[in-house]
Amino acid sequence: MNAYRLIEHTADAGIEVTAPDAQALFIEAARALCDLLATAKGPCDRMACEISVQGADWTDLMVNWLRELLYLFNGRDLLVRQITITRLDPRQIAARLACDRVDGRRHVVGHEIKAVTYHQARVAAGAEGWQARVILDL
Repeated sequence: MNAYRLIEHTADAGIEVTAPDAQALFIEAARALCDLLATAKGPCDRMACEISVQGADWTDLMVNWLRELLYLFNGRDLLVRQITITRLDPRQIAARLACDRVDGRRHVVGHEIKAVTYHQARVAAGAEGWQARVILDL
């Protein structure tokens, strides 16, 4: 069972993510984004990288986090496959990533995502865990 679901939005796509804690929320949001971007057809070459992203609050941090992962795909041809978060607070996330070098022979590209937007973006903690909503410009 996926911890996220796709939502309909005019000319865009959105993701809603639920998780028991903030760390799992950021990992599931990244997984949702990467699942939309591409899927692997078989074994791929993996490379490691580390990133650190800042934000003014949880919502800003989520948007910036997903924007950085989208940049890795669009700008560096890297698809994030595994994430280990090494630091997370309302203003910063740092992570070690295992990425595939995107290769047309080994990947099926999905949606062309132009941007991660602030439109209707939200991250909130509640009695039943954490929730996030992010709209993606296609």
